[in-house]
Amino acid sequence: MNQEEFAATLGVSLRTYQNKEKTELDLSYSQFILIQELLGQHSEDFWLLFLETDEHKDYRLYRKLRWLISENSHDEAKEILKKFDSKRKEPHMLINQFLSIARIKLNMDLSDKEAIDGLWQALSMTKANFEEANLKEYRLTFNEIAIISEIAVRLYETEEKSRAITMLQDLEQNIEESFTTEEDRALLLPPLLFDLSNMLGDFDRNEESIEICEKALRIGKSNSNFRFHPKIHYNMARRKLKLGEERCIWEPLLVRAYQGALMQGDGLAAKTIKEDANTNFGISLGGD
Repeated sequence: MNQEEFAATLGVSLRTYQNKEKTELDLSYSQFILIQELLGQHSEDFWLLFLETDEHKDYRLYRKLRWLISENSHDEAKEILKKFDSKRKEPHMLINQFLSIARIKLNMDLSDKEAIDGLWQALSMTKANFEEANLKEYRLTFNEIAIISEIAVRLYETEEKSRAITMLQDLEQNIEESFTTEEDRALLLPPLLFDLSNMLGDFDRNEESIEICEKALRIGKSNSNFRFHPKIHYNMARRKLKLGEERCIWEPLLVRAYQGALMQGDGLAAKTIKEDANTNFGISLGGD
């Protein structure tokens, strides 16, 4: 990649890029992240190299908090948040951004509108002039992807359904084009595709929903990331039933969804699938 192509990717003129290369101008955070990834460096945790001792302790708490939220261990996650809230020193900017997301996700008393406003504010920490219409063009961090995904889900709940679907479709394209490794795509895409398949299914766009589910399964399987497979199999079974498919088509998907949820220790998902199997599919999954 020559200087002109590099400058175009960064969204600056060739002259501006040449000045930056000579260190005559400061890089913005987003430009720094982009350059790191263009050079093949995984930038999500690059800033670790510059953390002070206390900040590194914060980082360890941050990683634990991310894991707890991903596992829906909300009570434990709230205890970690209290530790951050009791600190006098402001956490590192990227940690602080994630804490903003966590507080919103864990606050069940927030309305969707309040949550959306808070999420836009969190996004502005690193994307001050974010334009939704240009979503496909941005180079996004994991934090930013999490924020935009959550905004889309909340918008869907506030009846801005078409906008939410478009946002997730644009975000999917962004990830496909921006993240070069299969590992990154396998981490980022399945939860997004699960949400998108649900939205499309609710719109009775069942064929599209099934295609999205099949894509999510392929991506997860190619990188041994099976975490969302039970929910995706469940969604596929629901869509197949809606399309009037025979029992021999949707029942194996429903059984795999239920057994997969049990194997992963996701009792809530297993209970939901089992109850729905009885109520809407008309079959029984295991004994009571």
